[in-house]
Amino acid sequence: MQCFLFNYRLTPHSTTGAAPSELMMGRRPRSKLDLIRPDVQAVVTTLQERQLKSYNQSTKARHFEDGEEVWIKTHSKNEKKRSLGKIIKPIGPVTYLVSWNGKEMKRHVEDIYVASKCSFNNDESTTSKQSPEKADHS
Repeated sequence: MQCFLFNYRLTPHSTTGAAPSELMMGRRPRSKLDLIRPDVQAVVTTLQERQLKSYNQSTKARHFEDGEEVWIKTHSKNEKKRSLGKIIKPIGPVTYLVSWNGKEMKRHVEDIYVASKCSFNNDESTTSKQSPEKADHS
């Protein structure tokens, strides 16, 4: 009898268009069918919103102007890890054309660092630009 009443109360009524249990409790009770076939779209949407919120808290957009002096990763065995270069123009939303050592190359924003960070040397009274590794540790 309990099984019959439970199924009856879960079935939408023809007049109201909602199940009696939904009208009484304000939510739909879970049945065995819900356990077999859960609402995947709701779970995916919830997880995507949580992931986006977490990503947005720890990420800031990087944008560079034409002619701006930047540190770039060289990806070369024979050169320093990072060298000074200049932004020529943006190629895409996260890719820039960079001039370095007489060459033009594409670089992703993850390989580009702002070169305007200045630090004072203890020996000199002038400011000097440092590579990102040195600037972060001082």
